[in-house]
Amino acid sequence: MSIEKDTRPAQDRRVRPAWIPLGAFFVLALLLAPIARLPASIALAGIERWGGLPETITWERAHGSVWDGGIGGLEMPAGPLGGLQWNVRPGALFHGEFHADIHWTPPGGGELQGILGLAGDRIEIAGLEGSLPAAALHQWDTGIPLVLDGHLQTSGLTLRIRRDGTVETAAGTLSWQHAAAGLPRPLPLGEQRATIRQQDQGLAIDLDAAPDAELAITGTLRLDLRTQPPGIDGRVELAPRDHADAAITRLLDNHLDRDNQGRYQWTTGSAP
Repeated sequence: MSIEKDTRPAQDRRVRPAWIPLGAFFVLALLLAPIARLPASIALAGIERWGGLPETITWERAHGSVWDGGIGGLEMPAGPLGGLQWNVRPGALFHGEFHADIHWTPPGGGELQGILGLAGDRIEIAGLEGSLPAAALHQWDTGIPLVLDGHLQTSGLTLRIRRDGTVETAAGTLSWQHAAAGLPRPLPLGEQRATIRQQDQGLAIDLDAAPDAELAITGTLRLDLRTQPPGIDGRVELAPRDHADAAITRLLDNHLDRDNQGRYQWTTGSAP
């Protein structure tokens, strides 16, 4: 008898905590249910009214709910961004974070899908996959003076940045398939590739070309997102291969110096 009386409180202590997460989940579900059904248009109007979004970001229409919705006709100073859809992942809310599956459809064609995460002063894009036509870059203020062709393909692109611009994590690849660029017509360059990584709290982009590409573009660009505008530092080597269009060499001769091995160097910032 005395053994049962002594062990029962210990058993109660082991059982009682199991109900706490269940109760917290039930209460949180009751609180979130009205918010989840709130139309996205009303929520965005409230955020805009209270200054939660910059005035330079506009949109034409919103549909769905806060939980599962989207906006169309999205505009930013850099240019039109098209449509954005989201689907919130509720599990992250229990850890004080916000995660949502996003689907972006730019006006120039193509699509990108990934996961958007917000936690404290960090923003993260994870598992970004999709493709865009290279010509779509011209609708944004990129400053690229050449006519572009081909498709940009992302694979496993992940980026986590602090609000001050410090890059904590960067990984993934971006390939420019059937790449072509030039004036007045795009010239075939072959497949170009880029791998991103974190370096010294900034973003490093390593450039490389496929073995059969007409133009071998290699080098590294480094971006410092903590400054406005972002700082850029890099050294890139461009080497036309034997089967490249002769117009590529003429185009490079007009803008860059060639060394005695037929390679062209482009540097920016303080790169050695």
